Amino acid sequence: METLPPPIRVSPPLLNSANPWATTQEDLKALFECPSVGAVTTRTSLLEGFPHDAAIHQYTFFDPSKHHSPASSSSPAGSAQTASLNTLGYSPIPLDDYLSYIASIAGSLSAPSTKSFIVSVTGTPEEVAECYRRIARLAGRVSLSLAMEVNLSCPNIPNKPPPAYSGESLALYISAIRDAAGARRDGEECAAVPWGLKTPPYTYAGQFETLVSVLRAASADGDDNKPCPVSFLTATNTLGSCLVLDDAHAPPPAGGITPKLAGGTGIGGMAGAPLHPLALGNVATLRRMLDAHEDTRHVSIIGVGGVEDAAGYRRMRSVGALAVAVGTALGRKGVRVFEEIEEGLNGACSGKWKRDDVTSGDNPEAILIQFPESERPEREPAGKWKLRLHRFRPAVQRFFSSRTQHWLILVLIILDVADILSDIFIGSITCELGKRDEAWVGAVRGALSTFALITSCIFMLELALSVFAYGLAYFKDRLHCFDAFVIVVGFGADLLEQGPAKQIASLVVMLRLWRIVKLVDEVPVQASEQTEDLQKEIGDLKKQNQELRAQVTRYGPRSSEEGRSISDS
Repeated sequence: METLPPPIRVSPPLLNSANPWATTQEDLKALFECPSVGAVTTRTSLLEGFPHDAAIHQYTFFDPSKHHSPASSSSPAGSAQTASLNTLGYSPIPLDDYLSYIASIAGSLSAPSTKSFIVSVTGTPEEVAECYRRIARLAGRVSLSLAMEVNLSCPNIPNKPPPAYSGESLALYISAIRDAAGARRDGEECAAVPWGLKTPPYTYAGQFETLVSVLRAASADGDDNKPCPVSFLTATNTLGSCLVLDDAHAPPPAGGITPKLAGGTGIGGMAGAPLHPLALGNVATLRRMLDAHEDTRHVSIIGVGGVEDAAGYRRMRSVGALAVAVGTALGRKGVRVFEEIEEGLNGACSGKWKRDDVTSGDNPEAILIQFPESERPEREPAGKWKLRLHRFRPAVQRFFSSRTQHWLILVLIILDVADILSDIFIGSITCELGKRDEAWVGAVRGALSTFALITSCIFMLELALSVFAYGLAYFKDRLHCFDAFVIVVGFGADLLEQGPAKQIASLVVMLRLWRIVKLVDEVPVQASEQTEDLQKEIGDLKKQNQELRAQVTRYGPRSSEEGRSISDS
């Protein structure tokens, strides 16, 4: 069998699902900065934004045991309203905007990150193929790992059944994306992006067999030596045809019903705690069927449905999920739900996320797993200081990605260079004038030497905090390796005040000038790139404006587009 498709990487194996709480750039940034999250999934988007209507597209939380829903769409984090119902559609934000959000987050990083972005998309097969091409182009330009999730499982769009229930529709999508992934345009820098399918809740054996048989038959051009191009499945989306009634305003028995979600029938997709057993069954069944054939064993599963604590996470992992996604609980509790899940695992295991290398054929995947009880090394219970240290890391990452940090380093470099040049100048002038042995010369040069040692200590602290914030991934950048070499050697030379070490210190400090060049050079480059992007966007807007004017002149205003598919889980 030929090389398998690229694997999806979620490290640690906890993430959000595509949902309303991953819509804006601020949502994505908050998720990305959470240390307990290994990947961020965007809300499902189209090439063009979905026409969101607040009167129709709504969600609510409810207590599944009492059928009680709060007056507002919010749910107290500690309440019994652990289920959700939604009549939502796609994100009103188009795909290109989400790609720009990701590029902005990637550009703000001062060191490589192990986190991934999963861009959730949908549309026709041709539109999804174009989505892949755009994501692949961005993946070739940013330092983050990207993946594409194709959402084919919405229960909410009238007269648009989820394509994932149809073998013929599934085959069309897989073929279109496979062809787009295999094609490379001349001059384009594209990366191989793993992609997968988001499936609906399957309820009988024939539905599972339809999906898996299409995956087995998805080898390129019918070549049995080509593997299935799908890297992962996300199981499962919301369960359709569900209804929550507004008991607080219930009509008399002779009347009709009052749905909690107004603007239509109130029937939508259910998620949260009631979906959890069905989601577990879907993940377990899919994992067993995928493992039964060599062509599909490499396909990973992201388990989603009703997980809100460490126990739910363990259950989902135990049935075969590579990673676990959270939806309803994120809406209820916010980003801190991920920290609660990790803390729950740590409290029960006295352990941390542990990286292990799992190899499947020719496709090594770096997967984070928990040690079994029998294999877990003994360690002291995590104290409060460890928890504080763990939460301190994202704050350090944010600081190193800020302009304040870059300006501080720039000022320190300038002062450091000025210090060494002053020392060289005073030494040369006093030597020529024969005043080298005067008392004031020794005092001034001693002060300059002390200042040089202080700046070296600050640079050493910067290096230590960088390694603390980003781990060994910090040294993947060659410039960071060179910077670390300069800092360590400079610090050592500043500690030695005699002999050739002083000259070594002078050389090392001068080498730091490359950082000034780097910082200064970034400004015009970034400005130029932004200007080019803005000019292209303005040109596209002008062209669209002209086309719309022509259409209005010829035919009158166009009606709004209807029937776009699929809501987010």
